[in-house]
Amino acid sequence: MISALSRLGIDPWQEAGRLSSLARREAVEQLARLIAEIPGIFRPAGEAREIADRLVGLLPKHDDSRAATPQIQISPRYSRPKIPKPSQFWLACFVLPAAVLVSAIIHGGFMFGFGVP
Repeated sequence: MISALSRLGIDPWQEAGRLSSLARREAVEQLARLIAEIPGIFRPAGEAREIADRLVGLLPKHDDSRAATPQIQISPRYSRPKIPKPSQFWLACFVLPAAVLVSAIIHGGFMFGFGVP
């Protein structure tokens, strides 16, 4: 349904919020009209209403009597491990010579410009 609404140029999350604030019958009718308009898919009106009815039943119910719930900040579970500064120095001291050694092995040895191939 998210993809279908997006193809109609409608933000699915905003539409879900809008529909959930309506009376069930009105939400079903409006969603059924949208389902019938989905390009490339033909649905008879009765089938579109059945689909809309099931989908509207899944929407959260709005209770206007309650105060707005606070927004929750979600932080990612994984964060890249931080290497302490001295360890970074020693890591660089190991990685740089290792890279030079690997390069020398791949390219056939060290060349110092003494005319020796």
